[in-house]
Amino acid sequence: MEGRKASERLRKVVLNFHKCLFPTKHDSKISSLKFSAEFDVELLLSIIALNREIFRRSDIGFSDSSETIFNEFLNWSLIRGLSPDYIKDDKGIARLFCQLLKAGDVIITFNYDLLIDQALFLSNLWTPLYREHHRIYNSYWNRPFYFQDSQYNKVRDDLLLFEPKLDLIKLHGSLNWLTVTRSFQSSVATLPDDNNDLAMLYNPENSVSYFNSKDIFNYSIDFAQINKDLTIIKPTIGKEYAKWPFANLVKKAMDALNSAKNVYLLGYSMPMYDTISEFLILSVNENAKLRIVNKDKDAEVLKERIARGSKLEWNQIEEFSDGIEEWIKKQIRGSLK
Repeated sequence: MEGRKASERLRKVVLNFHKCLFPTKHDSKISSLKFSAEFDVELLLSIIALNREIFRRSDIGFSDSSETIFNEFLNWSLIRGLSPDYIKDDKGIARLFCQLLKAGDVIITFNYDLLIDQALFLSNLWTPLYREHHRIYNSYWNRPFYFQDSQYNKVRDDLLLFEPKLDLIKLHGSLNWLTVTRSFQSSVATLPDDNNDLAMLYNPENSVSYFNSKDIFNYSIDFAQINKDLTIIKPTIGKEYAKWPFANLVKKAMDALNSAKNVYLLGYSMPMYDTISEFLILSVNENAKLRIVNKDKDAEVLKERIARGSKLEWNQIEEFSDGIEEWIKKQIRGSLK
C-alpha cells in the first residue's frame, strides 16, 4: 500500500498502544515505551479517540482497565509529544502574530499545545482566568467557577489582571492551567517532566484529572491538594456535536464565523478525518473574505476544497502559499508603512 513504508514509525507507536490495551507478560510497562514527536501526535490521538468512541457505542465496549490505560496513554503521549523539546517558538512567531490581533477578534484553534495561549497572555490580550463581579471565570469556557469563600482568595492574582480582550476557542481540547507553583512564565513555558514541579492544570468542566485516572475531584476541594496534578483536556466528550460542553464551543465558533467579515485560515489543512472543520467552513459568512495561509500547494488544494463545499465564491477566497511565518512578517511590514 502506498505510503506504508513512510508510516512505519507511526505503526510502531500504534502497536505500542495496542500492547498497552492488551499487555502480555513480555510487554514493557507504559512508562518505558518509546515515543517520538516525529509522529503526527494529534492525528494518532484523534484516530485512537475515534476508534474508542466506536467501541464504546458497540456491544463490545471498553473494559474499565482498558479505559484507564487509554487515558494514561493519551496524556503520556501529549505530554511528551507536545513538550518544549519538540514544540518550540524560537523565532517568536506566535508573539508576532499577536501584534496583528485587535480587541474583539476570535481565534479558533485545533492545537493541543499552549503556544498561542501563552503568547496571547504575554501580549495582554487574553488570560485563562479573569475576575468579574466577585466571580472568577474560566476563559476557555466563559463560565464562572463556583468556589467557597475560603477558596476564592487562593486564586493567583497574576492570572486575574484583566478581562480577555478576545476569544480563544480550542475545539480539540487542550493542556490547561489554573494556577502555578512557580512563576507563570517559567511553569507554562517549560512543562518539565517532573510532574511535581508542573503548573496546577485542571479541567474546570468535569473536575477530572486525566493524567491520573484515579484522581477525581470536585469543585469544593482545596486547591492545595491538587496543585501538583497535570490535567489534559482530551478531545471533548468524544467531540459529539449535540452534547455539552462541546456543543457550546461549536456554536461559539459557528456564530463567530457567521458574523465575521474577514476569516483567516492559518496553517490548517482541514484533514479529511476532521469533520468539525469541514462543518465549520459551512458557517462562514457568505459575504466574508477568506484568506488561506499555508505552504506551497497545500494552500491551493485547500482553496479548491473550500470553494466546492462552502457558500463562498472563488473570488472571495485568497491564498498565500509562502507559509505562516512569511505571511505574518509581510502583514507586520504592511502595517508599519
